[in-house]
Amino acid sequence: MKLQRRKRADPEAKGKNTDGRPSCGLESEEVAMTADPAFWRNLRVDFEGLKGQKFSLLWSSNPQPPLEGHEEAPGDSQWSWWHYPNASLLARFVALAIRGARGLGHDSEDDWYDQLRASHFVRFKKTGVTQDTDPEKPDVRRIDDVGRIDDVVRESITLCHQLEAGLKDRDVKPARRKRRAPINGIVVRTGPKPDYETAKRVAAAVEQVAPHGDWRSKWAEIAEALDKEEIPCPSTWTKKSKGVDRCTGWADQLEKSLVVKAIDYRLKQAARAK
Repeated sequence: MKLQRRKRADPEAKGKNTDGRPSCGLESEEVAMTADPAFWRNLRVDFEGLKGQKFSLLWSSNPQPPLEGHEEAPGDSQWSWWHYPNASLLARFVALAIRGARGLGHDSEDDWYDQLRASHFVRFKKTGVTQDTDPEKPDVRRIDDVGRIDDVVRESITLCHQLEAGLKDRDVKPARRKRRAPINGIVVRTGPKPDYETAKRVAAAVEQVAPHGDWRSKWAEIAEALDKEEIPCPSTWTKKSKGVDRCTGWADQLEKSLVVKAIDYRLKQAARAK
């Protein structure tokens, strides 16, 4: 589909409606609740009638002049159509976008797209830059930031849901995981629950091989005993080791320090379980 640039009202008239009256002049993150829930519900249903159709928009940091054939447009726009099904469905979508913009207290469909761009659920990001010649200064290369909204219909439906519920964008940001309160000034980190049963089995094997407590010097014998009892070795060993030398048991680990550390950790767990 040929890229089609959006028309927009004269930038100098921003802040006024088409009849010259001052508009709401709200920033994008402060949604104007000028329409009732029924308005947004009806608009949402109309947007849902376009589900399954691909509408994508491109955004540029600098307003662009109208495309050829649209020179009558009174001003430039930061938005361009990247993809749309056909001219008829595009006209239908534009009419809905204008209704949404007016419900927010604005008078241009671009204001609807701006509201989408500012909404957290769209996760709008700049995707790159473009270089073009400045029409007023042919010898100067202009660099613009660009971004895209891939599914404008879906995002419009979500925005209508929020407005119907009377929510502002900041009211529905994803919840963050709560951090545990510090104990005696120390933040307790969450992790896997200790496997006390396995720890007790390791302690029993160590007691059998080294009953007098000098178990570190007999680490290799203890490793074989742990394998004989089919006690699983640390999972990190099997994940880090690949190929023919992959660790499948305690005796496969040839690094003494790793074996001693793993046994010592489980002995401490067993002691706490008593």
